[in-house]
Amino acid sequence: MDLDISIGVFIIAAFLAALAFYKSRKPVEPGNPWSIPWNGVLFMSILAVLLTASHLMAIYKS
Repeated sequence: MDLDISIGVFIIAAFLAALAFYKSRKPVEPGNPWSIPWNGVLFMSILAVLLTASHLMAIYKS
């Protein structure tokens, strides 16, 4: 991956992490089915943020 793609993935993953954090803290209405596992989305997006951050640091080092 080059620099542009890495920065784009980082920004998208950070936005998704923020959205998942907001949605996971929102109270659930009784009787409304739970549709998206926001904690799992949050975990995967934080993982993507960490991996792309380490990739960006490796790009800037070389």
